[in-house]
Amino acid sequence: MANSYKRNDLSETITLKAFGVDINIFHDIPEKKEKLLQGINQAIPTNLEIKSGKETGHNFEIRSDKSNNFSLLKDGEDLVIKVNFEQLIDRLETHLRLTVGEYADDRVFVHAGVVSWRNEAIIIPAKSFKGKTSLVVELVKRGAVYYSDEYAVIDSEGYVHPFPKTLSVRGIIDEYTQLERDVGFYGGNKGKEAIKPGLILVTQYKKHSKFRPKRLTQGEVVLELISNTLPIRRNPEFSLKSLNKLADNSIAIETKRGEARRFSKKLLEWFDEAKKN
Repeated sequence: MANSYKRNDLSETITLKAFGVDINIFHDIPEKKEKLLQGINQAIPTNLEIKSGKETGHNFEIRSDKSNNFSLLKDGEDLVIKVNFEQLIDRLETHLRLTVGEYADDRVFVHAGVVSWRNEAIIIPAKSFKGKTSLVVELVKRGAVYYSDEYAVIDSEGYVHPFPKTLSVRGIIDEYTQLERDVGFYGGNKGKEAIKPGLILVTQYKKHSKFRPKRLTQGEVVLELISNTLPIRRNPEFSLKSLNKLADNSIAIETKRGEARRFSKKLLEWFDEAKKN
């Protein structure tokens, strides 16, 4: 439902630019500005610039009430109402990433986990609750370099750029609650440079499944990537060019997977052998 508040009653503004996308965050909680900035930096770990003044772009509003509840709006539309501050930050981070991912100038954002193995990207396209993060964690423990557990950021040549947000790990408290962990918690390192693609893995968890990879055609893997791509409707020509470049320069396989620790070992062994042939 549209919110009738006027933005000029909010006293503070944080302005940022990320991947060519201008965003204003209007708020009335100057005492929490530093925590808002921490959340913004956690939401967008690369290509982020905090600016002065207001920009023409996407507008978020944060409003508080006397009961210390918070509401988040985007362009006048309610996103979430009457939540605590921790929940507010979580939703703000999510919607900032979605906005940047959909409107980025020269990058394509694909829902995927990403690591680098021997300087080539392993890309695991999938939406939330599909086990991306647990597999990424196990690959990192085996020496892979961490690039992202949420988005593969692809340029027009199909190269993969780092987006190393904190890992959103489920299963420690329960299967739904996320805990944010820096990759260093697992002894891993963050990627810093764009890398060429190596492997696209289409997988989903099935208990007791064995590693049985089936090669995918370029058409099959592009369709899979499209279903996980944010800007595909807004900028289909650029998105398809980038995805085809990515697929054209990758090995693509599909397989069910069992427990992530064992699967990660099999996967890396298979990938090493496949690159030799």
